[in-house]
Amino acid sequence: SAVELMLRPSWRWSIVAGLAAGLAVGTVLMTAFWLVALTVAGLDGCEALVTHGAAGDVSAEILKATRQRTGDDWLAAEERLRERGWLDPDLAFTEMGRERRDWIEARTDELAAAPYDAIGVDGCARLRELCRPISRAMMSVFG
Repeated sequence: SAVELMLRPSWRWSIVAGLAAGLAVGTVLMTAFWLVALTVAGLDGCEALVTHGAAGDVSAEILKATRQRTGDDWLAAEERLRERGWLDPDLAFTEMGRERRDWIEARTDELAAAPYDAIGVDGCARLRELCRPISRAMMSVFG
């Protein structure tokens, strides 16, 4: 089941961090759909973080520190991604790695659109308005 899949030991920290961040911005479902897309793509939690770092949105150092990953875990994930052709020797995406990461992002967006479509533009604006204070409070605590 999807619940069993998401409760694998390799996903637990990602789920907790993702749900906490998702709650702050009203995207709990987006987090769940993202985890499903990552799993379908064959990535474990640490590999997902390595690809996030390779995408350039957040530095690998920040991801390692905030997701409590050991150097050994991170290095092993980098090696697996290089072996599968996702990353080059400099830890940048290969063409295939970039395509697969883009696929994950596109699937996440597709899966997550229905709840937001259901509440419409006004509902989304209201949801953001309601979640904004929570988001600001979390950012003040967690940076």
